[in-house]
Amino acid sequence: MGSLAKSYIEIADVMAKESGAHFTAQNNAMIKSRIDKRIVELKLNGVDEYLTLIKKPGNQEKNALISLLTTHYTFFMREKGHFDFIVKSLPKIIERAKSKGRKKLSIWCAACSKGDEVYSLAMVLKYHLKKIDPSFTFEILGTDICEASIKHALKGVYYWKELQKVPKEYLAGNWYRGSGDISDFVKVSDDLKKYCRFKTHNLVNDDSPEYKEEFDFVLCRNVFIYFNEAQINKVMKSLNRCIVNKGYLFLGLSETLLKYEGFQNIGQSIFFRTDTDVNSPVQLNKSAKKRILIVDDSATVRKLIKKCLVDNNDFEIVGEAVDGQDGLDKIKELRPDVITLDINMPKMSGHEVIKRLPSNLKVETILISSVSKSDGDIVMRCLEDGAFDYIKKPSFDDIFNFKKALTEKINLAYSSIVKSKRGRLSSWQGQGTFNFQEGQLIAIGASTGGTEAIKQLLLTMPKQFPPILIVQHIPPVFSTAFANRLNELCPFTVKEAVDGEELKNNTVYIAPGGIHMGVIGTKNLAIKLDEETPLYSGHKPSVDYLFENLAKVKSHCVTAALLTGMGADGAKGLLKLKENKSFTITQDEDTSVVYGMPKKAFELGASCESLALDKITDKILSKIK
Repeated sequence: MGSLAKSYIEIADVMAKESGAHFTAQNNAMIKSRIDKRIVELKLNGVDEYLTLIKKPGNQEKNALISLLTTHYTFFMREKGHFDFIVKSLPKIIERAKSKGRKKLSIWCAACSKGDEVYSLAMVLKYHLKKIDPSFTFEILGTDICEASIKHALKGVYYWKELQKVPKEYLAGNWYRGSGDISDFVKVSDDLKKYCRFKTHNLVNDDSPEYKEEFDFVLCRNVFIYFNEAQINKVMKSLNRCIVNKGYLFLGLSETLLKYEGFQNIGQSIFFRTDTDVNSPVQLNKSAKKRILIVDDSATVRKLIKKCLVDNNDFEIVGEAVDGQDGLDKIKELRPDVITLDINMPKMSGHEVIKRLPSNLKVETILISSVSKSDGDIVMRCLEDGAFDYIKKPSFDDIFNFKKALTEKINLAYSSIVKSKRGRLSSWQGQGTFNFQEGQLIAIGASTGGTEAIKQLLLTMPKQFPPILIVQHIPPVFSTAFANRLNELCPFTVKEAVDGEELKNNTVYIAPGGIHMGVIGTKNLAIKLDEETPLYSGHKPSVDYLFENLAKVKSHCVTAALLTGMGADGAKGLLKLKENKSFTITQDEDTSVVYGMPKKAFELGASCESLALDKITDKILSKIK
């Protein structure tokens, strides 16, 4: 700024001190022209007289100066990509808010200028929230350091032509058009304005109350261009405190952050707020290959597994182990991300390897099982003790499907490493007595991670409840072992469903592997097993099959939950249940081993409520009282 006259520079310094804005030589022309214009408006004799006015204690010209030198160029729906991202992410943002027990989104438009951005966002959210969940609402805080801009925003009057590029569906019912002499103007409707509040605010004041609120996302666009590095760091630390975990920060498209702890750049000047770096000791390098150890006493099986993985550029086979003890030793030495683990091996079984895994190692296990009746019980025990999933042993005549399934499971298991390992129940902890209304049914569907999720859910159920029907994607011989294991742990009856059996209270019915399950009857319902219908929604048994069947039942009220699992089975069926006035629940992202099926249901609008796993039992019980 050295080429400017001293008085202009001094005025700019006053501005920087008041607002935090940072000016460079590139701003010289803008500063001089705008100050000169103001001098003419005030009929002053020159820049020195204007400087004297600025320095005069209590003079309001400082506010005018802030407005004068900060750029207020903005327009409705500016940076459309940001709005598209918000619309696309809205179901997930709502779900996260709901999981925290909130029914309102909180958004902050920092440096909102004269309100275009706030009202643009209000129109978008009002339109889409009504479609996604009419019971959910929002509030937008609009702030700016310029008092005149905030007054403009509060007034809410704009030229009609300023809204010409706003999609018609967003405009409808939100603006009053003037007539006669004021036909060029529009005024925001009270129905839209009620979602917005405005106030003046200085972003560099890190002790301001706004930084003590919690926001789902913050738009702070085209502001940092006025700040130096120290000021940006100060503002970012404050924003880090007030944006919720997994919330978003939007900057101007010309702005970026090379690095800032607590935020990840996900493109288009959009930053994702995450606690992962703070809370998790695990540091994943996304560019690194997934390190895999093969543990199997069969040289043939090891060769087949290696053949399936060796050509995948995302995988690195770090070693092979010939028995359980060798496997455990190499896990400690090679520290793989994922192991494929045989169950029956000399020296040490696969189950014993899982139980002896060092607690300081983050390694996920894919069991390689014969899927035989004898393996059923031990596989259930391995899953309880931390195995991620299982897969049928490979054979040469089915190598293609095995390769596809194994690749999928390894990728899912690797992703699950970053998930928190919550405390798991190992014994029943439900209440002894519970009164519920007759004529009720409870239905549950799950897939990957579901055996443990269902166990956790049942271990908190009381001894008295209406019939519970469960579809878990599981091989035929394992469903018996799954039911037997749950029956062993719970004080009530858990059994594999039998065709024609009348439903009884205080009993849990597990769909047999490879067979669809539904109910028949009117007042007194009975199990209906269906072996004839082929795969439904890609599975047999199918969650959609059960849910759609129950949606037709008129004599009973159904409460349904869709838990962790890959794919989309159960989503459409849950929607039909909800449309039939059933209360529907989806497991939330944080507690799902694989957030696939519940996510799909949530996006379809099939979920009345998204909950953490440990909250689902209480919610179900509250609905059947």
